Amino acid sequence: MASRKSATRTSQNAVEKIPMTASGYKKLEDELGILKVKRIAVIEEMRLAALDKDMRENAPYHAAKEQRGQIEGRIKEIEHELKHAEVSEYTDNNTSKVNMGNTVKLRDLKNGEQCIYTLVSPKEIEPLKGRISASSPIGKALFNRSKGDNIEIEVPSGTLQYVIEDISFK
Repeated sequence: MASRKSATRTSQNAVEKIPMTASGYKKLEDELGILKVKRIAVIEEMRLAALDKDMRENAPYHAAKEQRGQIEGRIKEIEHELKHAEVSEYTDNNTSKVNMGNTVKLRDLKNGEQCIYTLVSPKEIEPLKGRISASSPIGKALFNRSKGDNIEIEVPSGTLQYVIEDISFK
């Protein structure tokens, strides 16, 4: 019985690491700093609005209080992500195989078109900028592959075939 309890405690205490690029980590740190400054300003707004003693109909106070709640929630979320982040420390020397943070140039084997993707964590994706998750179907197909490798990616519309033309770190 004791071993079951300790196993349960271990699984509850084990927090999964959040994969992240160094630039994604820095972006979160910057956002956290901005939010902490905003929080101070909102607290001051609440203080000033509280001077109007009638709290039942004090719209500025209630708006500031709601905004503070949103800011506090986001601060806690960012602090959790930063605490559990597993930052990829890849550099220019680590471009022999595709890893988190690498930019990969692909050539479509069917139509010859070129596309460029950067592998990032799920929290950092920006599809319109070519920043895709390393855990997406394309990201999984690219991960640990080398320049010159042919890859096939199964998608709902069929199979995509690419060759990796270049791996870089930007």
